[in-house]
Amino acid sequence: LEAQIERNPTRAGAKRIRAMMENYSAGMGVPWSQLERDFIAMIRSAGLPLPRSNQLIVLDDGEPAIRPDFYWPEPAAVVQTDGWKTHRTWWAFQADRRNDQRLVAAGYKVIRITYTQIQQEPARLVAVIAAMLGLNPPGWTAPSP
Repeated sequence: LEAQIERNPTRAGAKRIRAMMENYSAGMGVPWSQLERDFIAMIRSAGLPLPRSNQLIVLDDGEPAIRPDFYWPEPAAVVQTDGWKTHRTWWAFQADRRNDQRLVAAGYKVIRITYTQIQQEPARLVAVIAAMLGLNPPGWTAPSP
């Protein structure tokens, strides 16, 4: 793939494939939606550590593995990006809450964010995620309770 992209850098899809390969080589996995790509762009622009994306977490609770949108193994933090398109069914709603509960019981910090929040409140989200990761990036202030 790298050789093909070098020979054809302006071909349709070359930029997207290059970005996917960068994410994969960084151990992140591949974002599945525009919402997830926007989240990664927000994290990158804030200088926060990049999370793993769409990779399984196996808990010791006898239930199936969970595939969160994003997670940081240390400090065991999970961000779920909730788009209406994929989370609007009763079944998805129930499964999401059950998985959140399982992750919290296993010691993970879990938050859910929306596309509107990424678009309208990126500074606040970055501050919340930085706090969740135990970081205090310059220029960002944690929100008041």
